[in-house]
Amino acid sequence: MLTSSLHDYSHPVFPTAPSWRVFSVLVSLAAVTLSAVTFAAYRANIGLGALILAIAILCIVAVVHARFLSFAREQNRQSNQLLLSKEHEFQSLFENALDAILVFDDKGVCQDANPSSWELLSSRPDKIVGQPVRRFYSDAHDFDLMWNRLHASRRHQGEAELVRADGATVFAEFTAAAHFLPHRHLVILRDITQRRRAQQAVNHSLVLTRSSWQEADALRRATLALTEDLRMDRVLATLLETLARFVPYQQAQLHLFETCSRLFLAREARRDTKSMQGLGFPETLELSEFPILERVLSLQDGLLVKDTFQEEDWRPFGKQSPARSWMGVPIISSNQVLGVLSLAHSSPAWFSPEHLRLIRSLATPAAVAIQNARLYERAEIYGAELERRIVELHRVEETLRESEQARRASEECFQKVFRSAPVAMSVTSLADDRFIEVNETFEQRFGFTRKELIGHTSTELCFWEDPRERIRLVERLGLGESIRGAVARLRLKSGTYWPIGYSAELIDLDGKPCLLVATEDLPKTTDQREPIFD
Repeated sequence: MLTSSLHDYSHPVFPTAPSWRVFSVLVSLAAVTLSAVTFAAYRANIGLGALILAIAILCIVAVVHARFLSFAREQNRQSNQLLLSKEHEFQSLFENALDAILVFDDKGVCQDANPSSWELLSSRPDKIVGQPVRRFYSDAHDFDLMWNRLHASRRHQGEAELVRADGATVFAEFTAAAHFLPHRHLVILRDITQRRRAQQAVNHSLVLTRSSWQEADALRRATLALTEDLRMDRVLATLLETLARFVPYQQAQLHLFETCSRLFLAREARRDTKSMQGLGFPETLELSEFPILERVLSLQDGLLVKDTFQEEDWRPFGKQSPARSWMGVPIISSNQVLGVLSLAHSSPAWFSPEHLRLIRSLATPAAVAIQNARLYERAEIYGAELERRIVELHRVEETLRESEQARRASEECFQKVFRSAPVAMSVTSLADDRFIEVNETFEQRFGFTRKELIGHTSTELCFWEDPRERIRLVERLGLGESIRGAVARLRLKSGTYWPIGYSAELIDLDGKPCLLVATEDLPKTTDQREPIFD
């Protein structure tokens, strides 16, 4: 149809054809005129010469006209061949064009369609040609708008949503031209369905990305809000307040484990008090009595109940509970389940999986915040206990300091009394009988110097004539007896054993048990008495 239309309107493109046609008419008129003049001359008896001249001229005209007709026929043949070649070119372009091409008349009825349009519209040619083009538009108003703009500007470009024969929707980019031939209009369509869908996918991804970014930002703000204050009461209040920005609940509750099988209500928030009258939860819950909570803790991924009236495991938390839609997620920190966060609403199917995903996302920072709050509380308790113990330690240190000062004063006093006493005194270790200290009177009485005694045992010096006497002395002191006025023979530096009276006591010197012995000379009357240790 397109090529036949081009053929009908293509003859004016050859400017030589009208010129030869006029020339042929003029030659024919000249021949006719010459024939008439010759006939008239013959009737008028002008003469044989004139007649012959006229006939010769007429022959010349006939030859020229024959030559002209031959030349005109050749020109016409060449023109037809050129037109046929152009027709083949246009036909090849029309049929092999990758874009769909539709030709329609002034009424919008399709007059011709190329094979690409058959593929685009998924239809046979007979289902396209002869049909109004507007029927292929998913919205006829879009075609009317394109039609008006095309007539107004003679050219128009845009995009259209088309409906294929199989009912599928395709998107096309078009360029339309009005009156490219008299009463004929052209529209070229290019399939951009994949590009449009890719763009839609990109737009959808951008929307999801923007939504995810907003959600991440909201969760970040929520996490910061939860970690601003480490006090447990403030953390729980912030958690439920933040939760209301994500999920439109009527009641939110946070139960924490009191024991491995019992939960207690740590925090509760109600958004609509009137409609939730009677939705009271007991302060403590036995986990075994509420299968729905056991399912939440066993799944460890959250549970959504769209209608509690249709849930077999549902048991109202409290008396006359009107909760119809409910969801709960476990609060888990470091693989340790801390409790359950639950939301309730009086309308069935109020919560969606998206709400469950949001509350699940918020449960992670909530668990961290609760764990931190617990650690903070423990730290406060430990801090208070540590402060109390530090105060006690300071008090004990002060007491020890005072005791040390008193001990030092007592020791100084003892040293003064010990060294200046007129009685010979010695201090020996109870464990190994080594001399630790002696006074000047002891040095003068027995003849030993302090340097000779310190660090040596009485056994090494053979200080006791009978070493068993010291053993019995220690045993008696160990039994709590007092040793006063006892007599023993002790060795002088000269090697002589001399009877000496002595008294003994157990003392503690720098944390070490020691034996303090004070000796004195016996009266002459007692010089020959036997020692008391027989």
